[in-house]
Amino acid sequence: MKLYSDKGNFQTLKISIAARLTGTASEILAIEVGHNDIVAPFLSKSKLPVLEVAEGKYLFSANTAAKYLFLKAGQVKKEEAEDEILEWENNELLPLIATYLINIIGQGKKESSVSDSLLKTLHQLESKLTKTKYLLDDTLSICDVCVFSSIFPLFSLKNQEVLSKLPNTKRYCEDVKKIQAVQDAISELTGGAGPEVFKASLLSQRFPLLPSSIVDRQTSGAAVATPDASGDQIPEVKLSQADLESARTSWGKKPDDVEQPRPRIHPILPDPQRRNILVTSALPYVNNVPHLGNIIGCVLSADAFSRFARLRNYNVLYICGTDEYGTATETKAMEEGVTPREICDKYNKLHVQIYKWFNIDFDYFGRTTTDQQTEIAQDIFWKLYHNGYVLKDSVDQLKCTKCDKFLADRFVEGICPLCGFDDARGDQCDACGKLINAVELKSPKCKICKSSPVIQTSNHLFVDLPKVIFLFYFSLKKA
Repeated sequence: MKLYSDKGNFQTLKISIAARLTGTASEILAIEVGHNDIVAPFLSKSKLPVLEVAEGKYLFSANTAAKYLFLKAGQVKKEEAEDEILEWENNELLPLIATYLINIIGQGKKESSVSDSLLKTLHQLESKLTKTKYLLDDTLSICDVCVFSSIFPLFSLKNQEVLSKLPNTKRYCEDVKKIQAVQDAISELTGGAGPEVFKASLLSQRFPLLPSSIVDRQTSGAAVATPDASGDQIPEVKLSQADLESARTSWGKKPDDVEQPRPRIHPILPDPQRRNILVTSALPYVNNVPHLGNIIGCVLSADAFSRFARLRNYNVLYICGTDEYGTATETKAMEEGVTPREICDKYNKLHVQIYKWFNIDFDYFGRTTTDQQTEIAQDIFWKLYHNGYVLKDSVDQLKCTKCDKFLADRFVEGICPLCGFDDARGDQCDACGKLINAVELKSPKCKICKSSPVIQTSNHLFVDLPKVIFLFYFSLKKA
């Protein structure tokens, strides 16, 4: 086996400790690579550490790799309970710790909202450790290895404000740290250096995104329910006597006595005295006539919700429109022998007529090709770009040398690599419904000239989500 990692990657600690505890360290060859090196050939971006368990077989989740070593050694005893904690560590704890460390170590700043959310999440751990030495019982398990490895960098910080408020968690980490295998793994990772050893890796690697539930807790200031021995419990919502009386009175009213819906007056603007709700749905493409499936699965559900919200006298704005960009529009224009603009005008008119016939009650139904939409989209891009939230990277794509054109999405067709359907598109297979990348197609053909394309590298711009996602959620909750 081969373990590929960059210098100072604290997630490597999970695999390193697991290897020593399970006696498989001698079977693993450690290889240090660059922070942005791509090891697994099927990944388009760097994701480290990576454990190559056999020729061409890679595990690029540190939790999965560590668990693989425990399974290999027959040391997984309570798999269901361990998996539950591993999922919590990966989905909630790790994203917050990574964001916290990036702020403190990588950018030299402190975000109180992040530290508050981290503390609330760690309180779940604090509660679990009140009755046992380790997370499940008094025996070290794979979930202890992974949770400790993610928490460990917090000990290297000069200001340990988070851990100082969690005595059980601090005691737990100190107990794990006393184990010789853990000490050896830490020494190999840090070489006795301080928190700066993690900086370069933190700023280059990609971590799981913060789930909205974390941000919801942080922005609402709600208390966090901590698990007990019987499992997570949802706190009971207590109703006052006034709440009960109000509900009883409302239930007994006749239809004519209840508050009537307010008249809609456009333009609909935010009202500080009412609950404001913006409703939208997936924007339909203009490459075809909408059918019942489009309507039911898209605009109708949003229409039903917006009508309910208006009956509740919420201040609701329901906006939708046709998506007139992308390869679907361009290929449809080629099929009909007209310009993309003519296709957009034709099918936008049909969409408007059909939704009107079905009485879909939009407040505004627009188009993505208007001058105002273009101005807003470009303004958003330039703000992201100038604030350092845009990445430049290269991607392998299929290129038709005859048409001298890169074949994105629907410009290429071929055999689905998953189900073998012989007419799959470069973005999705209509037979199995799975999303695919164009370069994965077998026997690909250019949709325009039917010639076989070649793989070439092209440069692209990406939004750096790990940097912007927390700010985005926080801003969205405040809006």
